Amino acid sequence: KLLRLSRKYGVLVAGVSIRPHDNVFVRLLNEAFGLSLTHINDDNVLLFLLEDGDTTTVINRPVERGRIRVNDWYEFYMKTHERILKVEFVSHGRPFEEYIKIRDLVYSTFISRPSPDTIYGPSPVVMAYDRARHHVGELKRRILGVLEFCFREHLSQILSGERK
Repeated sequence: KLLRLSRKYGVLVAGVSIRPHDNVFVRLLNEAFGLSLTHINDDNVLLFLLEDGDTTTVINRPVERGRIRVNDWYEFYMKTHERILKVEFVSHGRPFEEYIKIRDLVYSTFISRPSPDTIYGPSPVVMAYDRARHHVGELKRRILGVLEFCFREHLSQILSGERK
């Protein structure tokens, strides 16, 4: 039902794993090059193969034992800040175009500004940081205003002799 709704409204369903322990990429390497890499997972291999900002190509996910078949299920790996991320998504028929959109969005979430006062690109992390900073400033202003008001009222009561 979720996938039907996502197709109907043109919304991509995607997920990001920050600690992938799959071996889909390793199995593909084994098949393509006649290797016998065993007891090693994709993130360990890709840490050494990819440079920061690199991604693998789109991989069409095979059907896994015990799981229902999902058509147009793809994944790719990317390396950012010495970390391997696995991104899985269900395509709407344009896996490479969708991969580019997802890749750019995911990569931009890991970009932070060089210093707090520097405007640095449209990044969800930067925007969230700016909003949080604004909200903290508002909270600080309001809390200080309430404390100042209460202090002045209390001081006024003491000076006028109305202290209760």
